[in-house]
Amino acid sequence: MYYYNGSAMAQILDAARARTKPIRYAVIGLGTGTLACRAEPDDTVHYYEIDPAMIRLATDPRTSLPERVRPVDDHARRRPAYARRGAGPELHVILVDAFTPTHPDPPAHP
Repeated sequence: MYYYNGSAMAQILDAARARTKPIRYAVIGLGTGTLACRAEPDDTVHYYEIDPAMIRLATDPRTSLPERVRPVDDHARRRPAYARRGAGPELHVILVDAFTPTHPDPPAHP
């Protein structure tokens, strides 16, 4: 329901593309990688995921995630802060598609 043409997530990505192309966007929570379907050919998608099993599945060559989709093995609550300080990729959009955490909070980053 979140990913159809005209949905809030689609509108956010369309608004970013109206300003610049290609876009780089991050998704907090990998799930099945559905938000990768919103990517246009030159876009880059970064997924922030803490579950190692999800990372293995997403990087398995037998899965259908496009090559430009890059799962990042890191806790999403820390990574966007890194990006803001210039240590990560410049992102046009950060989408949150995560559910109740099953892992404890990450340690604070100095």
